[in-house]
Parts: sequence; structure tokens; C-alpha cells
Amino acid sequence: SSSKVSIRSTTSVIKYSEIIRCLTDNIGTNLTVDDIAQMCNMIPSSIKQIFKQFTGMGIMQFYRQMKMNSAISMLLKGLSVREISHKLGYSDSYYFSTVFKRVMGVSPTRYIAKMQDKDKNSH
Repeated sequence: SSSKVSIRSTTSVIKYSEIIRCLTDNIGTNLTVDDIAQMCNMIPSSIKQIFKQFTGMGIMQFYRQMKMNSAISMLLKGLSVREISHKLGYSDSYYFSTVFKRVMGVSPTRYIAKMQDKDKNSH
């Protein structure tokens, strides 16, 4: 019966990487769990289960975190909050800033200011 377990876990790994690819390819949109399930030919409950198994967090929380990581790299490249919110599929920059602050603990502009301070102090 151990071969059944390894087949099941291999399938989960493949499905997990499919889900990640789907999230990455669609970072500029606002996917729901249902959208993701449809794109990956899976049911929402199994997507949630696989995701929890591999990351220990919910899929929407992870997707939001991916968006924030992407936002940080865009901020560091000098893109404006407006450009970033548009690229990440947020309806407006205020909402994006709110989400950013909720996830990161500071607003996007404050985050950049802190990063620039670090740069000044490290030279």
C-alpha cells in the first residue's frame, strides 16, 4: 500500500505546481478559488486541501502574499503605487494600499521610505 501513498503524493505535487503556475500567470487579475479550480480542472475543496497541505496557509492568503511580493519588487524598481495597483489587478490604488498595509504592516510609500533609509545607512 506504500506505492499508493507515493502515487497520491506525486499527484498532489503536480497539482500543487499547476495551482502555483496558475496563480503566477494570473497575478494581474483577481482570481477566486472557483476561478483557480476551473483553470486547474479541480474542485475548490481539493485545491484548498492541497494548498493547505503544502503551504500551511489558505490559497487566497498565499495569492495575496504573492501579489505583495510582486508589488515590493515593482516598488523597488520605482513604479508608482498607481501603476502597481493596476498591474496587479486592483480596482484602485487606495484599495491596493490598504491591502499592502494589512499584509506588510506599512503603506507602500512608507515601505519605500524605509528601504531608502536602509540604503542610505548602509553606505
